[in-house]
Amino acid sequence: MLEQTKNILQNLGITNKIAPETREKLLPKIGELLEKRMLIALTLAIPEDKKQEAQDKISKNEPGLVEYLQSIVPDCDEILKRTIDKFKAEIDQML
Repeated sequence: MLEQTKNILQNLGITNKIAPETREKLLPKIGELLEKRMLIALTLAIPEDKKQEAQDKISKNEPGLVEYLQSIVPDCDEILKRTIDKFKAEIDQML
């Protein structure tokens, strides 16, 4: 799980909602799910002429990937915010 994802989960209060005895096992899975959802949301918004280049960078997990995606995806920050908000609402219902 990326450090940014850990910070997002912490800021959303999700980390504290998980019982300490299950936190170490469950938190990485929740973080991985959030990362996948954010990546899917951004991938769907990539302009057609940039898709192959973006896929190459994503598959290689190149440094600067986040900045690259922000530069080619219109409304990148808004897409991520909506995805995170929806994810938080779903997790809050489960916890």
